[in-house]
Amino acid sequence: MIQTTDQPRGSTEFSESLLAPIMPNDQMSFEELSGAYNFRNVSERRRVFANLIVADLKQRQTPTVLDIGCGAGMARESDWQWAIKPHVGRYVGLEPDPNMVPDEGLFDETQNALMEDANLQPNSIDIAYSWMVMEHVAEPESFCKTLYDALKPGGTYYFSTPNIKHYFTFTAQFLKQLKIDEAVLSVIRKQDDLDEYHYPVQYKFNSEPQIAKIAAAVGFETPQFAYVEVEGPINYFPGPTKPLFHLLAWKRSKFQVADRLLTMMGKITKPLNTNASA
Repeated sequence: MIQTTDQPRGSTEFSESLLAPIMPNDQMSFEELSGAYNFRNVSERRRVFANLIVADLKQRQTPTVLDIGCGAGMARESDWQWAIKPHVGRYVGLEPDPNMVPDEGLFDETQNALMEDANLQPNSIDIAYSWMVMEHVAEPESFCKTLYDALKPGGTYYFSTPNIKHYFTFTAQFLKQLKIDEAVLSVIRKQDDLDEYHYPVQYKFNSEPQIAKIAAAVGFETPQFAYVEVEGPINYFPGPTKPLFHLLAWKRSKFQVADRLLTMMGKITKPLNTNASA
């Protein structure tokens, strides 16, 4: 649930109010989050994610920020982008779907393009981020190379994506391989949800080995990962299957394996000395 505020969107007060921690792990540093077991002790994944970005932005002077797959917000909620905006020098939005239109006045520049095809100046971006984009990337090597070129030395890319080790994502990938994922989804989800969901998934760029291999090949520093799960995919357990969801949630609480939680959050940094990584 989004914490409401009466402050104007885009103001520092709005940002501070929206991002204020509600649960114990909402405002941890990336290193703290990576070392913690983040199951049911975060209030909202987007609050955690935006806090990670803002904490980094506060360490930079008038940073240029790139939102990859900006669309109409994080999970179609733009408040989180407005919470980031006060800490940005220049805000660039990148969105391949022309029907997904960002809020007026949010970005200083927008492009309708995939990351792989974006027209970005080399060494121009301080911070890039994406919310639930990595699982859709069809050409991860090209995506990563374009990202590397666009980031300044010392620039960082933050991302969130469904964790392939979680039972939900693993099952979704298996159903996609069988080419029955759409049929199964139509049975368990409402049409409104399907309309929001529909963008092809690839599952080529949302596991630690995939990301680490491609990042190393391009020249990035070793990626860092953290995992969070607020409640789990309860909406995908209709009617009589709800007890199974609660059993799996109990298992999550009892056997604390961090890298099995639903959402992977990652951090990839371009070296300050780029010649050393070439």
